[in-house]
Amino acid sequence: MSEPHRPARALLIAARSSVTAAADRELETLCERLRQRQVPEAARVLYAYTEQGVPALRTVLHQLADDGVAEVVLLPLLLPMEPGLALSLQRVIKRWRRERGNATHNGSGGGSGGGSVSSAWPVVRIAPAPAGVAAIDTVLDEMAQHGRVAPPADGTRVPDAEGATVPTQRHRVLVCAGGPCTDAGAALVWGHLRNIQKARGLRTEGPGVMTCKTTCLGPCGLGPVMQVWPDGTWYGGVDEAGVERIVEQHLLSGAPVAELSYVVQPGKQWLRATAGLTPSSPAALP
Repeated sequence: MSEPHRPARALLIAARSSVTAAADRELETLCERLRQRQVPEAARVLYAYTEQGVPALRTVLHQLADDGVAEVVLLPLLLPMEPGLALSLQRVIKRWRRERGNATHNGSGGGSGGGSVSSAWPVVRIAPAPAGVAAIDTVLDEMAQHGRVAPPADGTRVPDAEGATVPTQRHRVLVCAGGPCTDAGAALVWGHLRNIQKARGLRTEGPGVMTCKTTCLGPCGLGPVMQVWPDGTWYGGVDEAGVERIVEQHLLSGAPVAELSYVVQPGKQWLRATAGLTPSSPAALP
């Protein structure tokens, strides 16, 4: 049996973050509208999230590479489109490409037996931000003509009749979202952590975990930076593989990851190579 036809090009709508089915439906609607426009039949149209949400950008890009797609155009539907995010996307895409050259990935689609796939990586292009596209004027005009009347507020808040349970979470994980960490890929690290937290039920699994983004944590040269409480362990240079190692070894087993941790000491510290951390296949992750 011959292999199914693989499209040579993919259009990938990139959104920031969501955990609701309504957001997924909205993005799928945009994909369908794009498919119905002047898009060649050979092109695939998909969406992905750069932060929290499924499917994650990393997972979709690796799947497109598994499927032999030669070119991917990222359409960032992000307002505002911070320069730091565009820079971090370029950097992490280069890193994912290097990782793919150093690891074997298992394909989850196509082919009769799964197995290992080629390490080929598509050309990835990032389209301009919405504010830089001339047609945004038409979009804004259309939106301005269809505003809905907001219902008046009475100024009172009704307590939830169901009440709330205070969680028994031992660990607090802080992910720095300051400028240098964002440039280094913190947004995608944050999204990977949140996706794992949801998929693994980490709020209640084991000792319980709460995660949050913060403003600058301080050691900017070690970005992306994370800190785990109550012990206050500092982590630097964290990527997706590092997040997975921290979850398994530190948050669930109570042993900090020495290869990624930095101790408080006088003087400056520099980001070191992360030994012993190998990228895992995104097919096994959310």
